[in-house]
Amino acid sequence: MAYRVNNIREGESYDDIMKACAKHYATMVKCRNELQRIYGPIILYNVGSCAALLCTLIYQLSQ
Repeated sequence: MAYRVNNIREGESYDDIMKACAKHYATMVKCRNELQRIYGPIILYNVGSCAALLCTLIYQLSQ
């Protein structure tokens, strides 16, 4: 998107480029939100599991 804004070709309108970039950005935000909705709980579970495992291992090593 930055390339497109910085390198405007002859005959292209700055407003049209900004509208296209805004649409592209909105699409990317929707995709990000969907990925967070799907993978957020899975990642949270993995982080919790790893934390519990590390605590257990450290406790066993200290005994």
